[in-house]
Amino acid sequence: MFDRFSAHRASWSNLSVEQPPASCWWRWLWLASLRAFGDHLSLATLIIVITLASMIGGIAPVPGGMGVVEAGMILGLTAAGISESDATAAVFIQRLFSSYLPPLWGWFTLLWLRRREYV
Repeated sequence: MFDRFSAHRASWSNLSVEQPPASCWWRWLWLASLRAFGDHLSLATLIIVITLASMIGGIAPVPGGMGVVEAGMILGLTAAGISESDATAAVFIQRLFSSYLPPLWGWFTLLWLRRREYV
């Protein structure tokens, strides 16, 4: 079973070489989603908003804090001075690319791996 993986060692190792840490890309996504609507907040403010919204979402009895995290982020951004419409749009853009699309990419990757009998 592991022979298939060792035969493709070079291609598997290329996937992890020089990739940015997973915790860094969301910062740029937040900044880009706010900039798309002409808004700007400091990185420290974004970290506080995301942390508090994630904590509230972790307490809520819903899977992944869906809906609760978004409401907390919108509330935090509006409290930081972003208009409600811009905050709503920026939150849903950020959540689309950070929470909702990755499972789809993972599904297609799993299908690709199964078709080539890696999994």
